[in-house]
Amino acid sequence: MTTATARSKPAATTRADQRPVEIRVRKMGKDYAQTPSYWFDNDPFLSLFFTAFSATLPVGEKQFIHSVRLFQERISDPVLREEIRAFIGQEAHHAKEHDSFNRLMAERGLSTDRIEQRMARMFEWIREHASPEQQLANTVCAEHFTAMMADYMLSKSPELMEKMDPAMRNLWAWHAIEEAEHKAVAFDVYRQEVNDVWRLRRTMVFISLSIAGHVTFDALQLMREAGELRNVKSWRKGLKQLFGRGGMFPAMAREYLDFYRRDFHPWQHDNRQSLARARAKYLGETTSSATLH
Repeated sequence: MTTATARSKPAATTRADQRPVEIRVRKMGKDYAQTPSYWFDNDPFLSLFFTAFSATLPVGEKQFIHSVRLFQERISDPVLREEIRAFIGQEAHHAKEHDSFNRLMAERGLSTDRIEQRMARMFEWIREHASPEQQLANTVCAEHFTAMMADYMLSKSPELMEKMDPAMRNLWAWHAIEEAEHKAVAFDVYRQEVNDVWRLRRTMVFISLSIAGHVTFDALQLMREAGELRNVKSWRKGLKQLFGRGGMFPAMAREYLDFYRRDFHPWQHDNRQSLARARAKYLGETTSSATLH
């Protein structure tokens, strides 16, 4: 295994009262057997687009954990060390839960297993050929992408959650909440141990194209397998939701471009209030967030 190389001077350590929100490790263990294949607003395209995304997550989450663990023992900040442990716990449960849903879709004839196998081969290659610094940079960029998607669902367009089948609403709300909670963990590890802004910028371009390309290709494949490839009404509805005015990707544009600023930090996008509302609504939790300094 490749080992981490020399790093730049680390940032100052933080205190517990500087943590924006508590990162909680929660288990789901839900049964998805009664979940319809078209679980998102009874719409083929939207359901299969996010099913394709779900299929990338089990091996993706495991790679995120691996990349952070490459630097875990070098972190001396006790708060960040605690956050890393919570990050690992959350991501491990995300992988397990999405794997349960993905297996159900595979049993119904959708090739989620093919997607997972391709992703596993890709991450195996990355582990063998990419440096620890590059693997961590990949994770930082992917985590920013998922944090933006989570914020869209929780803050900008929370009504979309109500259009999901109840079991899937619980899954995606839980996942989005935890993505928002730990959105800065990999970034803070990178800042302390690597701190190469140009590497992050280059990597974000690649990761953005990779995510968009893989999920779009896989959604097309699932639509074909489901016999919905010529469902023009569904395509029109889905593309509007993703790319139309107020759609997910246009709504993420400012946060996406902010990532390229030299002084960027994930908690500059302060969504603690919407996160607290989502915790109360979907998880039955009431909590007071720490003050962000």
